[in-house]
Amino acid sequence: MTSSDASPETETPPPEQPTRHGDVLAGAAALVALSAIGFYAFALARFALDVPVEDDVEFLRFLLSDEGTGWLALHNEHRPLVARLLFASVNGVLGHVDHRVVMWLGNACLVGVGVLVARWLPEGSRADRAFAAAPIVVLLFTLQHWQATTWATGAAQHYPMLLCALASIECLARPTPTRTALGAALATLAFLNLGAGVFAFVVGLGLLAHARAWRLAGPFGAWAVLCVVLYFVGYARPDHHPSPFAALASPVAAFDYLCTLVGGGLSFDDASVGWLARFAGWGLGVAWLAVLTGRRWKDDPRVLAAMTFVLLTLGAVTASRFGFGLDQAFDSRYRVYSHLLMALAFVAMLDARGLARSRNRSAAVLVAAIALSAASVPSAWAHMDEHRRFYADNARDWARGETMIPGPAEYGAIVRRALEAGVWSFPCDAVGVEAGDRNPWCDDAERP
Repeated sequence: MTSSDASPETETPPPEQPTRHGDVLAGAAALVALSAIGFYAFALARFALDVPVEDDVEFLRFLLSDEGTGWLALHNEHRPLVARLLFASVNGVLGHVDHRVVMWLGNACLVGVGVLVARWLPEGSRADRAFAAAPIVVLLFTLQHWQATTWATGAAQHYPMLLCALASIECLARPTPTRTALGAALATLAFLNLGAGVFAFVVGLGLLAHARAWRLAGPFGAWAVLCVVLYFVGYARPDHHPSPFAALASPVAAFDYLCTLVGGGLSFDDASVGWLARFAGWGLGVAWLAVLTGRRWKDDPRVLAAMTFVLLTLGAVTASRFGFGLDQAFDSRYRVYSHLLMALAFVAMLDARGLARSRNRSAAVLVAAIALSAASVPSAWAHMDEHRRFYADNARDWARGETMIPGPAEYGAIVRRALEAGVWSFPCDAVGVEAGDRNPWCDDAERP
């Protein structure tokens, strides 16, 4: 649909001229957004710990070049290429892995996610766009998904995958040969970090079909099929993972599980308020249906494509985690998907004729987002503190030979080899090793 085809009712008004009121609006929005990001960064700096947490050990094994740990090797059900690139880059630049740096790099991808979603706002003045972007920032930069925030593997997998998938959508919404090739590359990176990234190919094909770019859709689809086939060559479901088909045996319970994941942004680390998460999940599902059945997506399908991607991703999480029990639906690392879906639903509810018509909606959602984020701080802060203390105490006791590294039995031997090879330096000061107990792998000691 070209601009000449648009009806008078849906034509975008000319940009408004800057006003004193607009400057105040933009300044207030910037203050709120920067405060949210600043507090998030403060919490990350406070609780980040340079200690390998469970799956992090597998990346140390990769850097040690162990057999079966290549760039595209399976780890659980994923082939985390982008995460391996992050770990290898940090190791290459610093001379050793610092898990805190990996966390910062992964979390930085949330900035890109926020920028992309803000790009999809309706037209408006700079002040109105800044004001409407503030709720997006507050929803994304919340401590509710603390587990992914302060876990190197979680930060290196979830956030880059979302950034690659949304960037792929941005490219494919207005396809040209160059943009389609870039969109295919980004979808591939999303897929090769978390298995659910495969849905970037699905929504990408939908975008190309919507644009009737059939000559581009053919090669794109062929590449997607090739990637999927190669992904499953040599694939084996982890022994400790339940079958993904378990959900099919209990479809009602599986749907309840999915709704809990979709609305997980309202779970507050408390399974006793699961009903609130389910209610939010139903509401976000209705929002997706409203966008799907509306006319606005025909002009700009990016928000619908992104919402569809998130829902498909959470559907895949349901299939892979259902067998573990409902507790997994409350894992904080999955809440970033719920918060992203909330941000996208907010963008979809704004008046397509201009942001000036939606100031009251933006204000209402901003207040709600601030309240939601603030309400989650006490619980998330306590969990982050407990998480840091547990792994600091465990690392200190392991160095004394009093305990084991959490995870499979061989993890202790891998960590020891990483220390001996200089791939990781033991953070003696950070975990509270006394002067008399310092080991030769301390980060301020010479290598043995």
